[in-house]
Amino acid sequence: MSTTKIAVIAGDGIGPDLFNQTRKIIDILNRKFDNSIDYHIFPYSADYYLKTGISIPDEFIDDVSRIFDGILLGPLGDPRIPEMKHAK
Repeated sequence: MSTTKIAVIAGDGIGPDLFNQTRKIIDILNRKFDNSIDYHIFPYSADYYLKTGISIPDEFIDDVSRIFDGILLGPLGDPRIPEMKHAK
């Protein structure tokens, strides 16, 4: 059985809550259908940007297409960051 690899950016606001529910569904599907869906959570969000000044790096896009089968991107947007610089 092959493994499906998903990159996750949970996002801002309700994004982390949405992903927590999505994670439950993925885990159920893995158990029920003997799937192998792995996900790796990346920290890119408004909070991360405000703490580090780092937005989504260009290398991330290259890594996603090379390493992962797909990406799950939650909602991005935070009034503390004008023009959504953290999501460039």
